[in-house]
Amino acid sequence: MRYSGPVGHLAADCARVSGERVRHRFLPGKLAGVLGNHGACVIAEPGEVKVRGARTGEPAWDAV
Repeated sequence: MRYSGPVGHLAADCARVSGERVRHRFLPGKLAGVLGNHGACVIAEPGEVKVRGARTGEPAWDAV
């Protein structure tokens, strides 16, 4: 198979969650993740959410 186009890479890590916690003052101290695809899937989750079972790419309704 031959590749002939650009490749995109999304770095979905807990840095996005940290940014949202600074932006929204009610989030610090609460479990939070970042949703993408119009709120349909998890694109970033910090460690405290990962240990509870949420994973990147998982549908939001399963992560809840």
